[in-house]
Amino acid sequence: MMKIYRFFIRHRKMGLVYMLALLGVFGWGNLLWEVPTEIYVTKGEEIKLEESIPVTFEQEDSEEVFADKWRDNYEMTCSFLGIIPVKTVTVHVVDEQEVIPVGQTVGILLQTDGVYVVATDEIETASGEKISPCKRQVKSGDYITHVNGIVVTQKEEVMEVVEASNGAPIELTLRRNDKTVTCDVTPVYAANHTYKLGIWIKDDIAGVGTITYIDGEGNYGALGHGISSAETEELVEIIEGNLYETEIAGINKGEKGTPGSLVGLLYFQREHYLGTVDTNSTVGIYGSLDNISDTAAGAEPMPVGYKQEIQTGPAEILASVDGVVKSYDIEIEDIVMNSPEVNKSMFIRVTDEELIAKTGGIVQGISGSPIIQNGKIVGAVTHVLVNDPTRGYGIFIESMLNSVK
Repeated sequence: MMKIYRFFIRHRKMGLVYMLALLGVFGWGNLLWEVPTEIYVTKGEEIKLEESIPVTFEQEDSEEVFADKWRDNYEMTCSFLGIIPVKTVTVHVVDEQEVIPVGQTVGILLQTDGVYVVATDEIETASGEKISPCKRQVKSGDYITHVNGIVVTQKEEVMEVVEASNGAPIELTLRRNDKTVTCDVTPVYAANHTYKLGIWIKDDIAGVGTITYIDGEGNYGALGHGISSAETEELVEIIEGNLYETEIAGINKGEKGTPGSLVGLLYFQREHYLGTVDTNSTVGIYGSLDNISDTAAGAEPMPVGYKQEIQTGPAEILASVDGVVKSYDIEIEDIVMNSPEVNKSMFIRVTDEELIAKTGGIVQGISGSPIIQNGKIVGAVTHVLVNDPTRGYGIFIESMLNSVK
């Protein structure tokens, strides 16, 4: 790098042409993509990117860069080979963070905020006619909050009103994209001699996932992505939720074209209760733990590694695919600093033969497994590639931590 810079100084015109040629080869757009727009650093930390990214950072008052009187936020200019300005990077200075990486599989039960509409359907009447009473009025992804002006939170409450209607119109109050919609629908007398509206509804969602970390106050982050409806792929709005112990009863191995999954037995009794789910967000679920496993309770906190510290190469994940938290080898193959999909900021590959033999690679249920590199927790597993279960994606740990500040 220094030799190239000296060459530029001695032969400025020729050097400029050479530099522009290099920039063309590297790709200006690629350079903008590789350099993060925001960086989190601890006090006294030197800002570096991977050596393959030919940029340097510059800041005024350089004597203060490593002093304790850092500002909380400031901007730095990122330059190609220290000469051509590329972009302005916002730097957030934070205290050194530590969390406990977990990797424990848990059962998740969420109660939707209102009765969730999965889909609408036709009803076959007693006379053989097919009618869709809610067509064009009720949509998949709506939340029924009131029926005839009365608050409802469970699907049975909606069904009871419909059955007792004797075919009289019912007023539904819906929440749709943060707006309130009211409509009148008329139940149909179906072929099975009951009144129906022709809507599929549910009031809870259950599944299996992995806890990523616990902080010093007993708060946790898990999954690295939100819980969405399988039918609409929309993030589920919840009023409350809980975590429970789960027993891994089996594994559906991942194969090309077919994602695998952990088969968990969920125990919803009070004695198996672990904690609350307070938030369901695009970057994970969050809450507090009242009970944690002995493994997590005895684990030591680990420093948080920020995205500019991550390197392509070997890393490990913590996962409990057979009920015991173990470390498994992976390879971080690519790092996307400015990914439009925050849950896909790292491209990873499972290299551990034991994990591949057990699961085929990444399977549903290990989302949230912490990714560890160079003694720091740097992210969590989020998705699998359908055509190659050994490969998938991860999220930066800073994205998970910053969502709950």
